[in-house]
Amino acid sequence: MVTRRWLSSVASAKSSGKGLVVPVAEVHRFIVDCLKAVGTCTDKACVQADVLVAADYRGHFSHGMNRLEMYVKDVKNGTCMPNAEPCVLNDTPSTAWVDGNNGLGAIVGNFCTHMSIQKAKQTGIGWVTAKCSNHYGIAAFYAEQALQEGMLGMTFTNTSPLMTPTHAKQAALGTNPLSLAAPGTGGDSIIIDMATTAVAVGKIEFQRRKKAPIPSGWALGPDGAPTTDAEVAFKTGLLMPLGGSETHSGYKGYCLGILVEVFSGILSGSAYGPNIRHWLRPTDKPADIGHSFVAINPNCFAPDFGCRMQDLITYLRNLKPQDPSKPVLVPGDPERKNMKLVDKQGGIQYHENQLKASLNDILQQWKFLSIAKTLCKRRREREEIKQEKMHYFHVSVWNFRPSAKLSGRHHYQNFCDFVIFSVFILVRSASVTSNDVAFLRLTMKDNRNEQSQYMEPMLPDQYSPHSSSPIKHCYIGSA
Repeated sequence: MVTRRWLSSVASAKSSGKGLVVPVAEVHRFIVDCLKAVGTCTDKACVQADVLVAADYRGHFSHGMNRLEMYVKDVKNGTCMPNAEPCVLNDTPSTAWVDGNNGLGAIVGNFCTHMSIQKAKQTGIGWVTAKCSNHYGIAAFYAEQALQEGMLGMTFTNTSPLMTPTHAKQAALGTNPLSLAAPGTGGDSIIIDMATTAVAVGKIEFQRRKKAPIPSGWALGPDGAPTTDAEVAFKTGLLMPLGGSETHSGYKGYCLGILVEVFSGILSGSAYGPNIRHWLRPTDKPADIGHSFVAINPNCFAPDFGCRMQDLITYLRNLKPQDPSKPVLVPGDPERKNMKLVDKQGGIQYHENQLKASLNDILQQWKFLSIAKTLCKRRREREEIKQEKMHYFHVSVWNFRPSAKLSGRHHYQNFCDFVIFSVFILVRSASVTSNDVAFLRLTMKDNRNEQSQYMEPMLPDQYSPHSSSPIKHCYIGSA
């Protein structure tokens, strides 16, 4: 069962002191299961999970599992059609205009990227625009696909209005990211992926979840003045352009945001600028996001593109640094470094506050109005289990209100997955050791004030954690 797989995986995750290391495969499975629980078919849920995991794998936590709540909410509310297929509205040898049919952004993005690459193989350049799409994750995920074919890849997308133009006190453009991937030699490359605002809104959200301040120059407060309060910045939703204030050339970031809007919203016929729905406010309006995807075959231009590109990459990396401990990097190097770290440590390292916040966000989308505080009680050894501490984790949930279309055993089971996830965090914080025994009991009260338990007991032989697991035995059910 889903619950058992999830518990087994997270229980074996490692604590690094700075966060929890979760296996990449488990992160992917969890995202897929969440999307499937709200009606997404398996293959499309896997594609969307690929993009979210790719972001966390590269160290861009603002666009990974941090974005799962938004996708679940849109699918559940019917503002995104998770199983829709994009279609071509107009096609030429080098260009195409696509209708995303309000499908998942990753599905639309992969469809258009593949089409642009195929056109570039035939004519040298492929340019595909799409309308009626949704948030498609990190832009580099699509630009990088061209590298596999020895091509340059570019992509642009508009987003919810969050950028405050220079001199303005209200948002009119999105973070409007752009990406360029260009191949060198020997598998090397430069990979640019950047917002045209001073920062992506997800980074402010991430700081907010860590309860940390943001640098001055990222966002404005409600009074139109720069703020360092992540909570205020997130709620106000007034990001500054790349560069910040006018004194620091913020108008250049503003102009880049317009450039992306032209390629994404205006050219594709999607919503644009202030007409795009606001993600930070409740709405039943479809996103109608616009994208552009470009593939360029360098062999149609001057020869030896890869060699010249590699020469520039090598020269930049070998520049004398201001600080010897901080060598000069090229775009894509920080991500490559993070991927190596993930591979070495056996998983993605998440801040515990992010995991807790992500769990809470998901729970809110499942119509659970409030979750009582989990009560952790430690008791000394019992006679029947010598030299082992007994840990009791009792999770109680009040005002349990499953929605009509999601009611039933399957609904309860998915809810239990999320509860188990939260208890895992508590197991970590309770310092359960390898010699301890943990008991977990889940109690739910529905809106008729009736207590129910929707979990079956898990016996030791059904739970096979890795040797490094912090829990020797874990029983789910009455203890």
